[in-house]
Amino acid sequence: MTDRGVLVNDVHAQLNATLVRRVLRPASVADVSAAVLAARAAGRAIAIAGGRHAMGGQQFGAGIDLLDMTGLDRVLDFDPER
Repeated sequence: MTDRGVLVNDVHAQLNATLVRRVLRPASVADVSAAVLAARAAGRAIAIAGGRHAMGGQQFGAGIDLLDMTGLDRVLDFDPER
């Protein structure tokens, strides 16, 4: 982390180094909702990344908040009919 943000990259090719504003690591659906609502209220965009396997750079946005979704790795409910 620098005073200008956090440098992130895709895990495989390392071709998309991007300086994001900050990395948020939500631990619950409520945390995700709070992050989205706070960004909306501040007029800021957010990016969402999971495994960071995409190599096209679409998982990051320069200067914006990055939601690192790796902490949300459990199935809470499953309905096999739907």
